[in-house]
Amino acid sequence: MEKPTTNIRSYFCVFGDNFPLDEFTQKIAITPTETRTKGALYTIGKTQHESYTSSWTYEIDDQRTSDPTLQINELIDIFTNKVNIINHFKKKYKLQCKIAVILVFPETSGLFINQKLIKFAYDTDSEYDIDIYRDEI
Repeated sequence: MEKPTTNIRSYFCVFGDNFPLDEFTQKIAITPTETRTKGALYTIGKTQHESYTSSWTYEIDDQRTSDPTLQINELIDIFTNKVNIINHFKKKYKLQCKIAVILVFPETSGLFINQKLIKFAYDTDSEYDIDIYRDEI
């Protein structure tokens, strides 16, 4: 029997009212996938929106896997040794963090949040935002 597979995309986002995105990028030494400045316009599909926060986002692209936790661990591994920098900026600029996980699956073996994932979320005072969509094949 073939293992169930899931499409997963995950990202880590630091956001708040306003903070120096270039300085954060330089200090954390990771190139973001996307940054937005509060008040800047951006487009999703054909609709234009105004960003209500400044944000710094690092995303891992879609992957097909039988173990979604592998990609989340990969994301956390990138930032584990950056916790002090993240928390410095959070405190100085009153920022928030979010770890987002988007799952699309015809069937899945489930999602397991291990101690490493819990510890990173705790250390950075992050919330998990998990969206699950069923893909009818």
